[in-house]
Amino acid sequence: MPKRTNKKQQIVEMLKKLLAPQGCTVTPSKFLIDTKLNVKREVDVVAEMTVDGHVFTQCFEIVGRTRPADLIWVEGIVRKHESLVTDRLYLVSWSGFSEDALRLAQMTPRTFPITVEPAAGAATLYADQVNVRLKRVSPRVQASDGKIMGVEFHPDITVFAADGSPQGTIWQLGSWIIQLPALGQPMIELAHSHPRRQEMRWFEFNLPLAQPPFDNLWLRFEADARTELQRMVAVNLQGEFEFAQERVDLSMKTFAENVFGHGEAVLGGVRHLLVAAMDESMAVNKVHVEADKTSPTRKVGSSKIKTASRTPKRGTRKAKGGMNPPKRVRR
Repeated sequence: MPKRTNKKQQIVEMLKKLLAPQGCTVTPSKFLIDTKLNVKREVDVVAEMTVDGHVFTQCFEIVGRTRPADLIWVEGIVRKHESLVTDRLYLVSWSGFSEDALRLAQMTPRTFPITVEPAAGAATLYADQVNVRLKRVSPRVQASDGKIMGVEFHPDITVFAADGSPQGTIWQLGSWIIQLPALGQPMIELAHSHPRRQEMRWFEFNLPLAQPPFDNLWLRFEADARTELQRMVAVNLQGEFEFAQERVDLSMKTFAENVFGHGEAVLGGVRHLLVAAMDESMAVNKVHVEADKTSPTRKVGSSKIKTASRTPKRGTRKAKGGMNPPKRVRR
């Protein structure tokens, strides 16, 4: 069963990470073994810490309904944790508890009801943003004679799978590559931490296309579908850095004795959640930032790059109308 989460659960997880002591591991949507049924049961947030050789386990179950948590929900959660390795159970409701539900939670040993409530005060953060704007995508191909040649850039060059089926354009491929966390994120972080980042305006890097999912992409030099496909072996990406700041007004809340703020910002084209722990003077003490796990993955255009493992064929399909075939520029 896949792990699940929601925005309010993620906020509680991020807050616990801020408040947890050193050595405490906080895991969202963790599966614990039910000792009665010998099955895995999912817990919204689990915090674990070794104390005197014993793993002390705190479990947080979160409900984000607009109505107060009712007796049925509390009963079900309490019964669930009777056969889990739970040392302390925290029932977290964003809308309070009904009278009977609260009484049951308070009567149950090692169980603590928590209501996330609005708090007085205000706080604002300014999130630094580093965005990349792609300008050129220049592929390199291996011809049938084994020679490597560059291809003149045009955004509408069609990229093919090995079977000759069009997969999108070279521009869509470059845009997809630049959004991959393993490629685009390190470049953004490097630019953000650079001591002279305000002087950085242009980036360029070469990506070999030797590993999946990039190792089976092809180009055709002529619009005629009978023309032989050429394997892409590398791509050169060039573009601009854009630096900006986004103001984030935090929504202030209480969590037991703690006051915290949370907000959202789009960083690098991806929606992030921000959670800040406040000190006694209501100043921001610590901040934790994570990509919003509930935000859908962005797609580039309406198509995505696919790969195939078959030998390329001639004349299987025609290139898309209006697409320009690439031109050789050098050998």
